[in-house]
Amino acid sequence: MESNKQRLDRFVAWLEDNGAEMSRIIVRETEHGNGVYARDEIGEGTQYAQIPMRLVVSARVCREALRADTQEVELTGRPLLCAFLIQQRFVTSESSFWHPYISILPYEFHTPLFFTSQELDLLRGTPMEHAVEDRRQLLREEHAATLQGVSDAVIPRSELTFENYVWAAAVVSSRAFTESLVSGTAGSDGETSVLLPLLDMMNHRPLTRVSWITNDATIGFQAGAVIKAQSEVVNNYGAKSNEELLLGYGFCIPGNPLSCYHIKLNYSRDPQEADKRMILEQAHIASCDHYIRANGLPRDLLPMLRVMVMTETDVYYVKQAMERGEKPKLDQLGLRIELRARFLLAFLLRKKLDALPQIECVPSTENGRQAVLYREEIESILRSTL
Repeated sequence: MESNKQRLDRFVAWLEDNGAEMSRIIVRETEHGNGVYARDEIGEGTQYAQIPMRLVVSARVCREALRADTQEVELTGRPLLCAFLIQQRFVTSESSFWHPYISILPYEFHTPLFFTSQELDLLRGTPMEHAVEDRRQLLREEHAATLQGVSDAVIPRSELTFENYVWAAAVVSSRAFTESLVSGTAGSDGETSVLLPLLDMMNHRPLTRVSWITNDATIGFQAGAVIKAQSEVVNNYGAKSNEELLLGYGFCIPGNPLSCYHIKLNYSRDPQEADKRMILEQAHIASCDHYIRANGLPRDLLPMLRVMVMTETDVYYVKQAMERGEKPKLDQLGLRIELRARFLLAFLLRKKLDALPQIECVPSTENGRQAVLYREEIESILRSTL
């Protein structure tokens, strides 16, 4: 059986044989997985990793690989990339041009879709509990569409399983880039995501300064600050909360300033629902989704709660003012409404906090550690807000 080092060596040789520029970096395995490191100091403004456009896994590449005779593949977006990955790993394997890249992709992931039942118990009562089920249901629907969209002659049904689809979806969620970042990709047909061998190996570090450099021939990274010799070369995945990072990538960042608690308000059963919705629309508040951070409440949360606790009489007077051409002043509704709104907020947050069960046994696994980190941060946000 091949070692990880052998697969990495073959991958690097494949990159160099096909025109990748990586003389300033080293790809090597570490105790935490494969990573990218600087050979020598990389100066600010220096390009340090480029691949030619022929190594971009675009929608066009996927469709060509999955075509059965003259039958076109009726898939787009993530299902198209997932079908390609399944075909390349489980069907074509070593005979494929893409095999050196496919072989270095992780076989296991730490996202909640791969958690054991004991590890999932750590997420009970958190927004992640429902996010995982929603994601699993979405993947089931995508998998069903993929079964319809790809010929059995291209991917046998014994390989196009839901388990393999979940693996492929994890690759896409943790490694794919939006097509807009690589708009210079030759042959791109506007699909939302692409895979970029080598460029997708760099780990996330918030606030890292890095620029994309794209032309008709290549795509790569340019350093936004000095990278010390032998230090890890990292990327910045963007402004992401720990919920996004855990669900999409399988890790959390301790003390992540972007972490938040998602709360969705619902007043659809309120007899005054239509009038209250009109008031909120006039105040330019459309979404019922709010994201609470430890450093304060989102701008629209209290205004929406004030409208939710209005009585029929309160609604009547606000509508009268609106008919006179006045915009609703949701920060000047009086002490009674303010107290009721804040009481409702405290009640909702306390209910969320009480829904978090006590942790009796933490699995000594990476998944368990990440789940506890996420859960503790959620609890901290709720307590600090209360």
